[in-house]
Amino acid sequence: MPNKKNIEQVKKLTESLAEIEGLVFVDYQGASAREIEQLRNAVEELGGTFHIVKNTLLRIALMRSNILNSVHGIDVLKSPTAVLYLHEDIISPIKKLAEFIKANPQVSIKGGIINNELLPTQKIDEIAKLPSYDKLIAKLLGQIQAPVSGLVRTLSGINRSLVYTLDQIRIAKGGEQ
Repeated sequence: MPNKKNIEQVKKLTESLAEIEGLVFVDYQGASAREIEQLRNAVEELGGTFHIVKNTLLRIALMRSNILNSVHGIDVLKSPTAVLYLHEDIISPIKKLAEFIKANPQVSIKGGIINNELLPTQKIDEIAKLPSYDKLIAKLLGQIQAPVSGLVRTLSGINRSLVYTLDQIRIAKGGEQ
């Protein structure tokens, strides 16, 4: 018979799972409480959240929220697990986690779920190598602006050529230099 505390935690987990874009499962063993708190604060600044959860409660919440049909076979929920919740910006919190793991090699990514798809560690690592959301937006805006800039340069080039030609005609007819 589950106790009230566990029922409440599953309810909170299920509610939080409804509001996220993805999850990253982390094996945090070997990291100190201070290091985990530093990671938690750094991730929260980027719009993510980081919590240590009980595997059984997380498994129940994942099944109740229909993120995965069956999570019983997921290996990531076997050893102690912390979860990185991803909200609007998926990339920046994962990048911060990857930086933390470089500085703390005892911590590792177990896998993740993004768009209701279970992703292995390698895919999460690839996401960590992507440019941040802000950089992607800047790159997109640059791509959108490029044709307009090219048109402006072309049109101003025609005017410059006309002025240069008229100036050469003036000089050829004996005008002032």
